[in-house]
Amino acid sequence: MPEFLNETEDALIKALASAGRTRLSQNKIERYLVRIKNIKGSNFEHKIFFKKILALINSSKPLIEEFAVKSFITVAEAAVWKRKGFQNISKIYGISSEVSGIYELANRRNAYFKNIRIGKIKAINATVKEGDTQIIIKEFDALSENAVFEFKFYLSLKKLYEQVVGLRGRRISHFKILSLPEFSHIRNLVYFGENDSGHVIKAALDFVQKDSLFDCITIGSAGSISIKFKIKEFESFIFDKATLEHACAEEVSPRYVRKKIYRRIRRGFLSNKQAKNARKHLFKKITQIPEGEHFDVIIGVSNPSAKDMIFAKKILDERAKNAGIDMAASAKIETLAATKQLKKAVKINSEILSAA
Repeated sequence: MPEFLNETEDALIKALASAGRTRLSQNKIERYLVRIKNIKGSNFEHKIFFKKILALINSSKPLIEEFAVKSFITVAEAAVWKRKGFQNISKIYGISSEVSGIYELANRRNAYFKNIRIGKIKAINATVKEGDTQIIIKEFDALSENAVFEFKFYLSLKKLYEQVVGLRGRRISHFKILSLPEFSHIRNLVYFGENDSGHVIKAALDFVQKDSLFDCITIGSAGSISIKFKIKEFESFIFDKATLEHACAEEVSPRYVRKKIYRRIRRGFLSNKQAKNARKHLFKKITQIPEGEHFDVIIGVSNPSAKDMIFAKKILDERAKNAGIDMAASAKIETLAATKQLKKAVKINSEILSAA
């Protein structure tokens, strides 16, 4: 084993050399490893990336194995320094987010996905075409029997509004596609990020605390946070004034939030036509759900900020405290009821004895 390689990297070389239909020489793989290790992007950890690629190759699932090999090659090629000294960092982030998302899916014992009905993974980078044509109108990062997935390196409310909901964007939204008859069976939409831009999880937790939706928060053993909304709760969340303020704060400096630029951005998110169309697609999806079933939107992040983790734990502690008070009150009521029943029984028994 060359001196610059650690145990994981050595195992990755062996796995890549024999994986899938793409055969790479050991020398080429080692060059690719060096390239990836030299990526300068903030929050990109090559050690974690290598670990996840290795796990996906060893998953014994051809679809996932092929995806892992292609992702490794794509990131290595994007990491080549250009003449002007720039790497294709957006491409690197995009592939890295997909690798993280598929890794979570493949390891469903992880807390993030273990409580979600996902079903078998049917496709990675699944495309939706217009009618019988070959024109691609939408791409899902992953598609399973019961869910669609959108993976991001950095979560943002802007992308949630534009790509998923269909506000202030020219792209066809996830919900517009999910309202089509061929997707009527889908019951989950997952918006998953490796990191958070600083507003998504905070906005979701603010809404959860305000509306007392305590049961929807999950904190994973590895430090992830996820928030699960029923579709009507999600609709309330995205059109909530506080959520819109968080979305505006993503795009402007906090000192401008209360000025004209803030009002202009807010109007951009809520133009009448787009808001009407977004609500229409959400309503159509709601009407597709049979009685007794539900559709959930899950928002989560692998590496939340320390502030968001403290906030999430605080909300859960409040819930536990309130649940304890409720249980105590319930126990007191049951005790009083039992005491009344006992007194009533003693009185009846006394009357029977005196009559005798």
